[in-house]
Amino acid sequence: MANIAGRVWLAPGATRRLSTFLDMVTPAVGGLLMAPSGVQPARLDLGMPDTAAARLRELAEAHLEHPLGAHRSSLCSVDPSASPSWEWSGILSYDHPYRLRTGAYVMSRPQVVFHVRSDTHPTCAHVMVEIRHAADLDHVYKWIAQLLPSAERWSVTPFTLLDDETRHEEIRALVDALGAGGEVTVAHPNTERVRDSAPDPELGEFVAHMKEARYSTMIQGLDSLIQRAESVDHSVLSAFDLYHWEGKDNARAAVRVRVKQHDTDPLTISWGAAREPRTMAGAPLPGKVLLNSDGWETMTAVTWSEDQRMAHLHRLWLRLVAATQHAANVAAA
Repeated sequence: MANIAGRVWLAPGATRRLSTFLDMVTPAVGGLLMAPSGVQPARLDLGMPDTAAARLRELAEAHLEHPLGAHRSSLCSVDPSASPSWEWSGILSYDHPYRLRTGAYVMSRPQVVFHVRSDTHPTCAHVMVEIRHAADLDHVYKWIAQLLPSAERWSVTPFTLLDDETRHEEIRALVDALGAGGEVTVAHPNTERVRDSAPDPELGEFVAHMKEARYSTMIQGLDSLIQRAESVDHSVLSAFDLYHWEGKDNARAAVRVRVKQHDTDPLTISWGAAREPRTMAGAPLPGKVLLNSDGWETMTAVTWSEDQRMAHLHRLWLRLVAATQHAANVAAA
């Protein structure tokens, strides 16, 4: 299609819409955390509103349709969120150049949806971004950073895991949260060196100079991936496929998502696939179906709509946020 766009004349509006479509990525979600810099007060000392989520909405409504930054990022709408557990949502559009095969560039205006909710601490807010273009999360992050008054000393940071060996403990907690206490398995990991340090003289030359490794594996437990990363690659996990169950009884489905945090990039969860424990004829598979390679291959692939996929990613991100809040409350107790 990119070749066709380069060889066939299209009206400028049609070319812009086509470029927006061609540049789309696998649906994913990522997040931001908004909080006051330094010591967090019990409430905002700004009168009303007195929570971070409400303050961000007040600023967003005041800058509706007002372009900010080099990419002319502008908020198209602010509404109560249609997604459960989120207080409000916005739609942001921004300039995005797309390069055709001919070398010519066309300018499109992708739209990205984001959702905002309060943390258990009122002066903190969580922002979840629906990622359909590679730069969506970055543009929402930059827009919020430009929107917040510098005098109020806000901090906006992408949701990331730690960048050292303790990341694996966070990954264990993340996997438990995403699986909601049920059966969870993993496959196809990436490992990487996330910190420059003096090489261990006992390491072989190859491992000492390795930056990143990508594996194609069968479905297995998380501990085996972590053991490989720590004992063989002397690195940390940066991405892996995660398999978990969603739903109950006859409505149960096995879902595959991709969890990724490469280098200093934010953590994202992207859609993979869904399968149901039934035959092609619709009959339930006999016996207990496990989330391993044999079980996954036995199940029947199902097609979820884009709305169903994004709704599922919403649920996973909420589980992640809830687990993060719980961990913070335990640490503060």
